[in-house]
Amino acid sequence: MRFREVLPPEDLSKLVACFWEFVSGPDLPPGHIHTIPVDGCTSISCLIGAGPVGIIGPRLESYRIPVFPNSMYLGVRFMPGATDATIGVEGAKLRDYVGLLDIVAPGLASGFRSALRPGTTLDEVVHDLAAVVRKWSDGRTPPDEIVQAAVAAISMSVGTARVSQITKKIGLSERQFLRRFQRAVGLTPKQFARVVRFRAAAVDVAMRDAKSWGEVAAQRGYSDQSHLVRDFAEILGMTPTEFKSVFAPGIEHVDVR
Repeated sequence: MRFREVLPPEDLSKLVACFWEFVSGPDLPPGHIHTIPVDGCTSISCLIGAGPVGIIGPRLESYRIPVFPNSMYLGVRFMPGATDATIGVEGAKLRDYVGLLDIVAPGLASGFRSALRPGTTLDEVVHDLAAVVRKWSDGRTPPDEIVQAAVAAISMSVGTARVSQITKKIGLSERQFLRRFQRAVGLTPKQFARVVRFRAAAVDVAMRDAKSWGEVAAQRGYSDQSHLVRDFAEILGMTPTEFKSVFAPGIEHVDVR
């Protein structure tokens, strides 16, 4: 299996985190279940040739889906807090949502499908997908700049930035900030920070030669190794060792950020 990300054009950088493709090979066993780690974002995707466009909202538990041999999925991952400006629905209303995009935003689903053709690749359609996002977001209220700044601060700190530090810098009360952030992103700042920290630790475990889980825990701001292991169990449903042995060797990750 192969997963690859492509950055959006500059004019969509505040709305789209990436466009992506996921490809399975002919040797994939029937009934294979793939785990999608949390990322704090909302994503839409389509199995090429199958028709329906799915949507997965922000969540605190990883999502599992069946994957079939010789399949290709193409998708868009929206920036945290940008769903109202793109899909037309606040992040809070998409929290833990898994379903069909046709129910949430039928026009966007139709445009997304029209940009995809059987046998196509991400490189061939990324321009068309970007055009769909531009058209659908045109005229909508742009993302909350304060929330965007907070998302950037939390992401850049890899989940270690404190709410008190952020509110002091932006000049809002903590209550006002929490309300605006959760409405836009669908997670509280603390929950989002947890996801960011976990994702960074998961990349360390899967793609880097970490000496020990204790080392990963220390580098990513966990109190100790047991804290890291507990987060993996609660968010991913497996230990770091299981994740590394099952997830990392089975998927080639290209340009993942």
